[in-house]
Amino acid sequence: MHLRPLPIGLILFGLLVLGGTLDGVRRQFMQEPLWVTQNWRSVLKGMIGWLAVGGLALIAGVVVLLL
Repeated sequence: MHLRPLPIGLILFGLLVLGGTLDGVRRQFMQEPLWVTQNWRSVLKGMIGWLAVGGLALIAGVVVLLL
């Protein structure tokens, strides 16, 4: 079975973005919980944006892989 590098790259990029976003928010909260609680809207907007990018890359990679 021949796997094309673009869909595999998109899937890996999506997984890395999703994991990195969640880990980054967790680390930020552990280091500066007061800052995160005061600026939760900013943190939430950034997290939603990166989760959307990662999710789209993951879905696009799976779709291209299946085509």
